[in-house]
Amino acid sequence: LDETFLHCDKEPFDLDCVDNGMSGYVLVKQAKVCGSPFAVAFLDVQLPNGWDGFETVERIWEEDPGVQVVLCAANPDSSWSEALNRLGHRDQLVILRKPFDPIEVWQLSTALTMKWHWTQQAQFCGQDYKQIVTNHTGQLQEANRRFEQDLLRRQAIEGQLAQVVRELEAQNLELSEVRDHALNEIHERERIETILRHKTEELARSNW
Repeated sequence: LDETFLHCDKEPFDLDCVDNGMSGYVLVKQAKVCGSPFAVAFLDVQLPNGWDGFETVERIWEEDPGVQVVLCAANPDSSWSEALNRLGHRDQLVILRKPFDPIEVWQLSTALTMKWHWTQQAQFCGQDYKQIVTNHTGQLQEANRRFEQDLLRRQAIEGQLAQVVRELEAQNLELSEVRDHALNEIHERERIETILRHKTEELARSNW
């Protein structure tokens, strides 16, 4: 759909016509593959050469669920009942009573093409939002992975620091024990020296 469709007075439709359901299905499939999908398909309930209108719609929606469909029927009441039974409740299905006025076809073509266009826009926006969410989720996961790695590194460093602290405390304890032993030896030496000095003084006095 050309963007000018939204702003021009004359709707620029591209029209393709076929004479049976299978050919219509092939056109829809090819257009989908080429990236230029059909917006609206008009079909008669009674089609020649094989598939009827209901089967054709089923096949078309299997290939491209977004196509808006207008089923033309002489007896719309019974056709609508059969459509519900075979196609289910779908908001892109309209029954058009035959005979119809060309203006009805024109109005349906315009309205359904606009609906198809906005549906496509909404899907594209949804895909964009999904991609944004996916990107943000990936970024958050990467940030969380880095945070976990940093946390593990920090825990490893803290463990190493704790080990160093324990080793330093053990060394301080050993140094304290060595210092206490050395002080005890000094005190013992001073005690012995004092005793020897007293003995020496006593001997010296006795010799006098």
